Order: sequence, then C-alpha cells, then structure tokens
Amino acid sequence: MPEVFKRDDNNIPVMGGVENDADEVTKQVRIDPTDKGVLVHIAGEDGIATNGSVGTFRKTVTSAGTAEQLASNACKRVVVQALSDNTSNAVEVGDANVVAAEATQRGVKIYKGNAFVFLVSNTNLLYVDVLSNGDGVSVYFEN
Repeated sequence: MPEVFKRDDNNIPVMGGVENDADEVTKQVRIDPTDKGVLVHIAGEDGIATNGSVGTFRKTVTSAGTAEQLASNACKRVVVQALSDNTSNAVEVGDANVVAAEATQRGVKIYKGNAFVFLVSNTNLLYVDVLSNGDGVSVYFEN
C-alpha cells in the first residue's frame, strides 16, 4: 500500500509515518496539546499517548520571599499556573533556590493567569516564591 498523505481541510500538509514496516500501515503523527511537541510513543487503543493518572492542587505561599516546596506527587509532567487573583503580577517557580525578588530573581517567572509546563518526576522538585503574602499557583500533574 503506498504511503500517501493529503492536505487537511485547511489545506495544511500533514505528517505521517509507518507504524509497522511489515504491513506498511500508515498513521498520522499526533501533536501533544499541552506542549505542542510530537508524540513519539504510542499507547492506548487509538494510538494517542495516555496517562496513568492526573491530579490537581493549589499552593499559596505564606511568607513572600520564602520559597515553598510543592506537595509530593509522582508525575511526568506538571503544569503550573499563577493564580489569576494574585496580588502581585507574577510568581517565580524553580528549584529550592528560586527567588521572586527582581534584583536577585532566579527561576521561571509566570504571570497571573499564565502557565508553564515542567517535565519532572515529582511535583516536590518545584518550589514557588512570591512577592506578596498569600499569592500562589494552581497545579495540574500527569503520571
């Protein structure tokens, strides 16, 4: 069977590949909706990568200027979103040395309502620092 891929309904070229060289079954390449990367492994009935479990929680920082560790959850991917009702404009996320203060900033700055994806094995590898007491993040994780 020839490997033929046509343009989609929006006239955009699509990518495909052979699933099995023996029978030359072709499959359209899938894109991860979270990070827009190409999914390179196949799992699940329909060929779309699946996760074993997901979870969510919120983390607020009691004392601005003091990095606080996220709760422990085994994971493969973590989406951290700065709470939209934070007093300050942004939070800082990183390792235990994260600092939100402008002069000595360390980590990834995430503005209110925006999110960043971290590929880590546990949510507790991430720490949050803020500029205003009580500011925080919403966390979604996949395992």
